[in-house]
Amino acid sequence: MLEVEVIRISYNNPDRGYAITLKDIGSERILPIIVGATEAQAIALAFEGVEMPRPLTHDLLVDVIMALESDVTRVLITHLSKGTYFAKIVLQHDQEGEITIDSRPSDAIAVGLRMNAPIFASETLLNKTAEENPEIQKPVEPPEADSSTEETLKNLQNILQIAIEEENYEAAAKIRDRISYLAKN
Repeated sequence: MLEVEVIRISYNNPDRGYAITLKDIGSERILPIIVGATEAQAIALAFEGVEMPRPLTHDLLVDVIMALESDVTRVLITHLSKGTYFAKIVLQHDQEGEITIDSRPSDAIAVGLRMNAPIFASETLLNKTAEENPEIQKPVEPPEADSSTEETLKNLQNILQIAIEEENYEAAAKIRDRISYLAKN
């Protein structure tokens, strides 16, 4: 398993979904995972640090984990079978020890980001993606100070679009306010 980070959330027109792009921290290999609009919104809100006035589903799960005096130690993107990615959320509990929970990658990533847990992907998955899609394995340049704000605004625009499509107007208003704030500064 190699540690990866979320670097981008983008609309993927051919699949009519969103691509969550994970990058291997130790190399330039990337792993795009296609998810639905709702899942992308949950990940994007955590990725951009947008706080909602009321807990969303993943926030609720984090609250339950914490109430049970557990911690998410890591997220594992384990394998691909018949076009479906599989993942695990690994918890640590004082009395029970390590607990591994089967999960969809989108849910595991959303929870992991909220709990600041490291995300790992199978080296086999990263290698397979690199072999099958060499054109997407271009070097990812670290963002410059100014482009970081631009990238954040672009991600927030994507999140806003998802919130509007899902008719989640409370979230859309909060995201719009965050965009306005960042655009002024």
